Amino acid sequence: MSYTANFDIFVCYYELTAKSYAEILHNALTSARNYRVFVAHLERNRMKGKFREDNIDPIINNCKTFILLNSYDALKQPEVKREIKQAFPNGILSNHEFWIFRDNKNDIPFTNANFKQDTKIDLGSMNQIPFNNDGELATAALRMCDEKKRYTVPESSSIVTSSPDLAKIQIKISSSISYEIKNLLNAAELENYKKNYEKGISIYDQIIKIDPTIMEVHNDKANNLSALNRFEDAVKEYDIALKLEYDAHTLANKANALQNLGENKKALTCIEEALEVIPQDIEFIQTKAKILYNLKQYKNSLKWYKKILAKHPHHSKAIGSIASILNKLGQKKKSFALLEEAIKLDSQNENAWYNLGVIYQEKNELDKALNAYNNVLKIDPYHLFSLNNKGVVLRRLKKFEEALSVHDKVIEIKPDYAQPHYNKGYTLTSMGKYVESVAAFKQAIKLKPDYIEAYVNLAASLGNVGRYNDALEYSNSAIKINSKYTQAYFNKATILMDLKRYEEAIKSFKHIIRLEPKNVNAYHNLGVCWNKLNQFDKALEAYHKVLKINPKSIATIYNIGNAYTEKKQWNKALQSYENALKLNPNLGLAISGKSMALVQLKHYEEASKWAEKALEVSPDDPSTLITLGLSLHYQHKYEEAIELYKKILIKNENDDVVLYNIACSYSCLKNNSYAINYLKKAIKINHSYKKKAKTDVDFKNIKNDSEFKKLVK
Repeated sequence: MSYTANFDIFVCYYELTAKSYAEILHNALTSARNYRVFVAHLERNRMKGKFREDNIDPIINNCKTFILLNSYDALKQPEVKREIKQAFPNGILSNHEFWIFRDNKNDIPFTNANFKQDTKIDLGSMNQIPFNNDGELATAALRMCDEKKRYTVPESSSIVTSSPDLAKIQIKISSSISYEIKNLLNAAELENYKKNYEKGISIYDQIIKIDPTIMEVHNDKANNLSALNRFEDAVKEYDIALKLEYDAHTLANKANALQNLGENKKALTCIEEALEVIPQDIEFIQTKAKILYNLKQYKNSLKWYKKILAKHPHHSKAIGSIASILNKLGQKKKSFALLEEAIKLDSQNENAWYNLGVIYQEKNELDKALNAYNNVLKIDPYHLFSLNNKGVVLRRLKKFEEALSVHDKVIEIKPDYAQPHYNKGYTLTSMGKYVESVAAFKQAIKLKPDYIEAYVNLAASLGNVGRYNDALEYSNSAIKINSKYTQAYFNKATILMDLKRYEEAIKSFKHIIRLEPKNVNAYHNLGVCWNKLNQFDKALEAYHKVLKINPKSIATIYNIGNAYTEKKQWNKALQSYENALKLNPNLGLAISGKSMALVQLKHYEEASKWAEKALEVSPDDPSTLITLGLSLHYQHKYEEAIELYKKILIKNENDDVVLYNIACSYSCLKNNSYAINYLKKAIKINHSYKKKAKTDVDFKNIKNDSEFKKLVK
């Protein structure tokens, strides 16, 4: 029987050099973020069957995030390489999110040739987050978990209604047209049939040189320009055709080009003129309905689509467009049913498939959304909206390499389209490739200078690579574009927090609250800033406002406990930690906080029990070990306290708090030489202990010792 537990995160590490680091990740991500984190040596005893095939490999395959700890000699280990190859076969990085944390020592390489050859992955080109100690590793891991919150949602194209096909004007070949022009017209028609629109345009230009007065040639050239998304050029060509001959179909075609340029009011004027000439033309009616939809006149648009159904009850495109309107009006179920009906009537209705994809995407049914977009692309491989949304869906499915390929295809088809550059940048951030994402976001901004989401996410990426001043500049640019866009202020504030400029961050969070009085994240982070400034009453005020909006915010309840701890209001701190534990009984940080509060309230035996429980969640957490040591000390179990403290010193021999506490315990044991020795070490690191030791009752046994007097003098 295999061990089939599902884990969110798999940690790959070399046990000899990164065992403790793996535990740090496990403790941080399980206690602070409630993720299920697989660390092999912590789970090994629960496993049955073959260790790798029955246990490790299925866990790797099913995890969402794969973490590599790049420690000394890790990249040389066969099992490390085997696990990476299992997660990313043939070097394809799309199966999981891939985070790399590197022990920041000179003798630890970013990659090596054998590793690259064996795994087909070039770690040297990837973002490896450095850490110098346990705290930095835990902080970096938690920041990676929270990073997505900094990013705005990547842009998907929304629901659309069907556009009628461009009117096909019959070329009126009269006896006055030369044989040469007739041949050229036939050649153009053949190229258009093959969708070689550029060649068709070239042929029309040859005809226009021979005879610039044939209205239909200008109309058909404009149609080709529209097919190539060159709508501004198309409008100019339609205007030339209309000067030669006033024609309703050309007006309708011009209306379609104008709406593609977003000039819907001008488009409406054109189509209404066309309808005055031919009031019952179905394509004209459909064009007007679509333009009204673009103008958000949904009920008026619905009336015009119903005119089509009155004459053609099974008109698939009209049914699909009505579904789009009902979706906008909040009638989701009716909309969905009509889209399915439209597809049954016409499986080639690309807009119905597209809109079905959008609905599935909104419902987070991503596989179904992907299938719908693929059906559109079978009909029209260059359907930009479907390609754009397909890229977004693939990113959300964590198929990052495929998503990038789709983004690049959209960019290739329409290089001046800002949205795919933005989406490419967002996908790169999801892969942790922040440096590469910067270029994509900048290109989106270049193409669309008021692209506020691109500014915000560019700022986030710059912050993630330590370019804080640049990040602030782009955050401020976003604010200039829209002074009410709270995400821009939030990004700015978090960057200021990274820079420890808490007073400035506070101003931004307060501005967010003025714009959105119920923004719990702003209140929470405002409390964190006040806490960092030792303004604990103001921090508590902010935290309590969070609880008025969301009474079950565990992070806020826990932080309230921390604020009361800083104020040394131990009963209130204890109550807050207990409130957090009611919501999550396994929250290690709250268990540890409770044990500390109990020590301060002199409930030493109970404190020991809770500290031991906290260590079950985080076995090597230094603060919890110190708390347990204190509780044992105050129960006069000095030897046990010393033994615990020395475990901490194995990892950090310069922990001044631990050194001082050991000195206290040795003094209580009347072991003067050891007490003085450890006190010397503590004072050498932190001179404030000299003053503290003078009045500390734990040193009453050695206070008359000459060496002690000399030490604290």
